[in-house]
Amino acid sequence: MLAGSRSSNMRRRVEEQGELPRISVIIPARDESKVIGRCIKSILECNYPRDMIELIVVDGSSDSSTADVCRSYGIKVIKEENPRGKPAALNLGLKHASGNIIAVFDADSVVERDCLTRAAAYFRNGTVAVQGRNRYLNKDQNVLSTLVYFEQEAWQRLIISGRDKFGLFVPFLGSCLFVRRKTLEELGGWDESSLAEDVELAARLLLRNIKVKYAEDVISWQEAPSKLKSLIRQRLRWYRGYIETSMKYIKLLKNPSFAAFDAEIFLLGPIFMAFSLLGYVCWIASMVYPISDIILEIMGSILGAVTVLSVVFSLSALERSLSPTNLLLIPMIYVYWMIQSSVAMKSLLDSILRRPRVWRRTEKYGWSP
Repeated sequence: MLAGSRSSNMRRRVEEQGELPRISVIIPARDESKVIGRCIKSILECNYPRDMIELIVVDGSSDSSTADVCRSYGIKVIKEENPRGKPAALNLGLKHASGNIIAVFDADSVVERDCLTRAAAYFRNGTVAVQGRNRYLNKDQNVLSTLVYFEQEAWQRLIISGRDKFGLFVPFLGSCLFVRRKTLEELGGWDESSLAEDVELAARLLLRNIKVKYAEDVISWQEAPSKLKSLIRQRLRWYRGYIETSMKYIKLLKNPSFAAFDAEIFLLGPIFMAFSLLGYVCWIASMVYPISDIILEIMGSILGAVTVLSVVFSLSALERSLSPTNLLLIPMIYVYWMIQSSVAMKSLLDSILRRPRVWRRTEKYGWSP
C-alpha cells in the first residue's frame, strides 16, 4: 500500500509540472549474470511510476544465465541471436520500445532512486537528449580502479560540466543517457559500424544543431575497470571510435560554430594523447642521454611542476581535501597516463592501417562496496 501511495504521489508531482513521459529503458547484456540483477532491481525501485517504465533487456549471452536472472524479476528478454556489439543490441531494443523517452544503462549500472524522475524533468522544456552522471562503485577496490575513478570524476565534473555550461559539445557517455524516441528513430538509431556509438550519436545530433544536455543530478553508479586488460580493451575501443568519428564528422566544420569546433577538438583527443607519447619517449631518452641545453632543462622542470600542481588541484577539487594516500597516487597518475597514451597510439595505428574492428565488452565482476 505504501509503495502504491508513493508512486501516486510521484505521478502527481511530475504531472503538475508537465506531461509524464513513458520511459523505455534498454539494457544491452552479454554474459552479465553477475551484475544484471542489481541493475534491474535498482530500476524497479526508482520512485518513478512503475507503469510508466518499460524495461527491455537485449540478451546476447552465450548461455541462459543472464536471461534466467532477468526472468526472475519478471522482465521480458529479447534474445539477440547473432550478437554484433552494443549498437546493434540497442537498435534491436529500439524496435521493441514504445516509450516517449529512450534510456540506456549498462548491465552493471546501479541507478539512484530519483534518477528517472530527475531525467524526466529535463524533457519538459523541449530538451531532446540528456546525459546523466556516471559514478563508480569500486573506487577503493585497487589502485587502477581508484585512478579510473579520479579520471572520470575530473572528466565529468570539470570538463563535461564545463562544456555544458558554455554551450559546447557534450558527448553521450554510453550509460545513463536519455533521448527522445522520435528523434532517435528519425536519425536511424545507433550506428552499428561505430566502436563509439554513444559519441557518434551525439555528433550526429549536433549536425542537426541538437546539443546533449549534461545533467549532473541524474546519477547512476557502475564498475570501473579493475584489471589492466579490461581497461586496455575498453580504451582501444573508445579511442579508435573517437578518431573515426572525428573523421566522419569533419563536415561539422562546414557550418562553423564554437560547438562544432569543440566537437572536433574533443574527438581528436586520442590523437593528441598519441603524440604526447613522444614526449614520454624523449623524457626517458633524456635520462640516458642527458640534455646539455640549460634552457630546455629549465622548461622541462617548469612543465613538470605545472603538471604536478594541476594534478594536485584536480585531486583537491574532487576530494575537497588531500589525504597522504591521494598524494601518493601522483606518481601512478604519470604511469596511468603513459599507458593511456600508448593505447591511443595503437588505436591511431589501427585506424590508419584499417585493421578489423572488433566490439569487445568490458568485463564486469559484480564488485560492491
